[in-house]
Amino acid sequence: METKVKVTTQAVIASKAKQSPSRKEEIASSQKALLAMTRAEQLQVKIGIIGTGDIFQAYVKGCRVFDVLDIAACADIDRRKAEAKAEEFSVLR
Repeated sequence: METKVKVTTQAVIASKAKQSPSRKEEIASSQKALLAMTRAEQLQVKIGIIGTGDIFQAYVKGCRVFDVLDIAACADIDRRKAEAKAEEFSVLR
């Protein structure tokens, strides 16, 4: 998978080589940033959990087993309940 990311990035840069100097610098900067990222950062998937009832805790626990999953938000029809669960489980939104 890592090789595929590098090849794809190089292909994008090669296809953009005919663009303006500022665009070339922007692409080179993006490539450096991508290559500097760890594998986990490249594969990070942000998810949201809808519903903060009894099963919510099991979903959070299950998601945190996988480094690629980042619980970015939770929601519930009762906003106060969602906010309380977000705080309890350190979910940003």
